[in-house]
Amino acid sequence: IKQGMTTNDLGLIGDVDEIFSRDFLLAAMTCDVPQFRTGQDCKKPKIAPKTLIFEMAPDCITEGRHWFHPDMISGECIDGVGDSNTHPQAERVMGVGFRFKGYGRENDDYQHLPINSTMFPLFKPSDTRMKSGSQIISKRGSHSAFHLHNYFRSTKDIRHKYWTYTHGYHGSEKKVPLGEFHEDIDLAVRCFTNRKDKHLPYVRKKGGFDSIDGLLQPLAFQNKEYRKQRFEEMKQEILKDEAVYSSFEGIYKK
Repeated sequence: IKQGMTTNDLGLIGDVDEIFSRDFLLAAMTCDVPQFRTGQDCKKPKIAPKTLIFEMAPDCITEGRHWFHPDMISGECIDGVGDSNTHPQAERVMGVGFRFKGYGRENDDYQHLPINSTMFPLFKPSDTRMKSGSQIISKRGSHSAFHLHNYFRSTKDIRHKYWTYTHGYHGSEKKVPLGEFHEDIDLAVRCFTNRKDKHLPYVRKKGGFDSIDGLLQPLAFQNKEYRKQRFEEMKQEILKDEAVYSSFEGIYKK
């Protein structure tokens, strides 16, 4: 907003590992998207992609699981950009956090607004990220964005992430097998080491990167040499990690 965002711009909210495809971005910029037309009531102003998940490398794709971030919204519906005189204020946790119930925290939950309201509260980043009501955009039923999950350069970095980030564990550092941290990590480890994964909630996609031939792909991943080197690099990292912490053969428990 400080950079001069206007109601004619689009806002994008996502983690750094969530990436719209080039086709998605071009379509958002050039097509007539109902959510981006002038005169938004801001009740359901978001669109989101169907996101393909890569675990640590291009050849480790999660089968049958999709993500629905990042999110995109018209500047007209962003708090601090849109018209706050036209749109009612939402009561929020500590005044700035998530909306309280009755102010649109869930899809059609506007019971605290006047009956027959035609305008709805502007969106803060937490709304854009977490509020339900997005229209999911995909290409012929397939993915339209990418989640490059746990794309670190070393297992040391992965261990540090799960020790320090919001959804990780708390307390002293865990010196346990890598796969014990999370089922997503376990799936990736089994992908690199070619171990069975049928007992996991999700399995790796057979054929790896080649299984999405003809579908949207990150440009860098189309380089076979890069794919090969990335796979081998992380495989060696995992084997070195297992030499210290052993391998995980159990079932991940939340």
